[in-house]
Amino acid sequence: LYKQWYVDVLVKNSLGNPLENAQVIFYNVTGIQTNIAITNSSGHIDRQNVTEFIVVSNTEKVFQTNYTINASKTGYITGSQSLNLTTNTNLTFVLLEI
Repeated sequence: LYKQWYVDVLVKNSLGNPLENAQVIFYNVTGIQTNIAITNSSGHIDRQNVTEFIVVSNTEKVFQTNYTINASKTGYITGSQSLNLTTNTNLTFVLLEI
């Protein structure tokens, strides 16, 4: 059994304009890549189902959170956020030009 939440991400530049074709990667608490998505013309990725924990027995849960989420695009400084996933979440990244 997996306990999952929705995560929505918007990536924009310092002027507030959406960034198309930015890559967004999710890494779980152990550093394993769990999700990867590319932003559309409005700067959003498709909604991601992200796992908070996995129930492995009646008495044991294996937590996947905290996540590190990175957003990157050529010509911009990579943005990174840490997320303690316990509910549906909206994240916004503002990437600065190099």
